[in-house]
Amino acid sequence: MSTILVVQLCRIGDILMTGPLLRGLRREHPSAEISLMVMDTFAVTPLPAHLYDRLIAFPLSGLAGSLAARDAGWEPSLEDLRVFIRGCTRTPFDLIVNLTHTDMSALITSMLPAKRRVGLVMRADRRRGIDSPWMTYLRAAVRSRELGCFHLVDLFSWTAGVARDVQGLEIAITPADEAWAGRFLQERRLNGRPLIAMQLGASAESKQWPVERFAALADALDPALGEIVVIGGPNERALAAAFAAAVTRPVVNAAGESSLGGLAAFFRDCRLLITNDTGPMHIAAAVGTRVMDISSGPVSAFETGPYGAGHVVIEPETACYPCALDAECHHYACRFALAPADAAAAARFAMGEAPAPVLAGARILQSRRTRETGRIEFAPVGAAPTEKDWVRMAAAGVWEHTLKAPTRVGEGWVDAGANAARHAPDPARMALVRAHLAKVAREADTAAAAVRALPSAAPAKCQALADGAHATLERLLALGESERAVHPLVTYLRHEIESVGATDLAGIARAHAAAYSATATRARRLAEGLGATS
Repeated sequence: MSTILVVQLCRIGDILMTGPLLRGLRREHPSAEISLMVMDTFAVTPLPAHLYDRLIAFPLSGLAGSLAARDAGWEPSLEDLRVFIRGCTRTPFDLIVNLTHTDMSALITSMLPAKRRVGLVMRADRRRGIDSPWMTYLRAAVRSRELGCFHLVDLFSWTAGVARDVQGLEIAITPADEAWAGRFLQERRLNGRPLIAMQLGASAESKQWPVERFAALADALDPALGEIVVIGGPNERALAAAFAAAVTRPVVNAAGESSLGGLAAFFRDCRLLITNDTGPMHIAAAVGTRVMDISSGPVSAFETGPYGAGHVVIEPETACYPCALDAECHHYACRFALAPADAAAAARFAMGEAPAPVLAGARILQSRRTRETGRIEFAPVGAAPTEKDWVRMAAAGVWEHTLKAPTRVGEGWVDAGANAARHAPDPARMALVRAHLAKVAREADTAAAAVRALPSAAPAKCQALADGAHATLERLLALGESERAVHPLVTYLRHEIESVGATDLAGIARAHAAAYSATATRARRLAEGLGATS
């Protein structure tokens, strides 16, 4: 029997988004023992038990904090980590899939015995490496988030080499969860009434639409559309109280009252969840409830939006949105781009009560499935696609083909993008982008030829060839900073080169030449794709 370990050391939403990967592993490796490692803090996430055979809770709060300390007390914690590693398995895993981009996850993945590892790893020389083209893409994409093409759910599945199916996210709902939801609805006299849930909080204030705007949105909605029920965790009771004080219509405050499973059971009776990008959004998507996600700050629907066809996302049209990785913002103007009246119009659209409105300072996206690989993408509704949309759509096809995304399985795909406006991009601007991409292709071809010649070159010439290739990489990275359409390609190239595991000159040269040649191919294909849109 083969053994597989999936390492997911992130929050509730990320754990739920790992479900389709686990389901794909179960489908394609039916006799394998599948283990899932999560942080102990989030081990209560109600992921269905049929998706895995063993849950491993990593003691993050204890081990990670002490290992990160810079005093003399970290050695005992390192020994505790070794004890934890020994307790995970006595024989090598056949496969470890690391979905987490942290040094801790890379260390764990590398310390655990395994025949094969994919994702972020720690090399023997203490360098970080990424043994997966799709995780390399993800690491590059976080530096070019405004052009990110793929949802984490799809990236997770493709990292393990499994195809996407139509089912979407899953969550476990127990009889106790259903009983709680039934009592709640009965006690609040909500049985049989249309319900609109609102989630006011998020994991960071930068992701949070202001509570007074949620209140104004609630007041702008016709009560006949549904009763407003505020949900959230115990730490969001203060937000719920502020909302209740600001709103003028009757609302039901349920913040801090339910478990995650109880919340899932309750969502099944809601016609819409209006939310920031946060865990309950993924819970609602898992039970098939329509979501309206109000995005701001360091989040992008293209990466983490509600997974499934037909969900609605509102994103600000501020130039700096979404925040770059590790960016420090002192204004978060994007949180104030959406007016409550516009949000109410978008909510009516999300519930099928009105056509898509045109918003001021923000725009509507709607999720749909693609037909070839079954991934989820978000298309603009009621407004023309932007230049970034055109680049993103063209680039998605390039990445899918060059990184060999598994094709879909099963039937039932629905293209929900009929409402997307169709407008050609600016021809002059697209011509400039294509010119930059042609330059990338030429430079990458030159570098590939240089490193390919290294193993057979005379010692005196080796240094010149290596210096030339390095100078080419620097020029490409500089071009990526000035032309954002180029940035994902050259950032991927940089991470690919930095992750080369070979230590001999011939092996390094082959890997570098392949990376440069692939970059040239992607640049030419992207230029062709953008040319077809003009």
